[in-house]
Amino acid sequence: MTRARRFLLLLLLYFAALLAPLGAVSVVESTEARYAEAGREMILSGDYLQPRINGIKHFHKPALAYWTTAAGMRIFGLNGFGMRFFSVVAACLSVLYVRGTARLLLGDDRKALNAALVFSTSILFMTLARVASTEIYVVLFVVASQFHMLRGVYGEKRAWDAPMAGLFLGLGFLTKGHIVFAFTLLPYLAAKLFDESHRKVFRPREILAGSAVFLAVALPWYLLAIAENP
Repeated sequence: MTRARRFLLLLLLYFAALLAPLGAVSVVESTEARYAEAGREMILSGDYLQPRINGIKHFHKPALAYWTTAAGMRIFGLNGFGMRFFSVVAACLSVLYVRGTARLLLGDDRKALNAALVFSTSILFMTLARVASTEIYVVLFVVASQFHMLRGVYGEKRAWDAPMAGLFLGLGFLTKGHIVFAFTLLPYLAAKLFDESHRKVFRPREILAGSAVFLAVALPWYLLAIAENP
């Protein structure tokens, strides 16, 4: 069995281990309760544009985490397993991207696996993976966009890296707003001042493509919500 297949097998086992206790734990924390209730009210009202809690519009965060919570409960029922299911999916995808980034930076499959194991077994990360909130999605979209930006510096750049970086930045913006830039574009742009290899990663047309994808993903919900709530 190749290392890649062993890693995927470990990831599947990790996915199953994270899923196992989800339905046995009720909502015990106020943040999770807000996301669970907003998702539940989306399902009952059929209004997926405007999150509500107790019937009151709730725009404290963008909509993506509410949508994923609602989607899980729509598929698996109004229960703890349903509301947390996509948090676990996001956690496992984060581990996959961390391994990929470690391979770029370290150039060694074994060290990349060790990095993924350390990351995935962190107590804080495993806690976030089992909670319905924005944090685990921000983690995913940050590490995924970092991977696609860094591959042009430390690996063999792909034509879709710029659009994919724009996609994940857009999803991050749709999850928690501009905070996603603090962990992605800000250090990336700062690195250009000190490291020449960062300066010409994306050509102008690639930057335009990535920006177009970002705008197409990030802006529609904001524009529609503003139109409904001037």
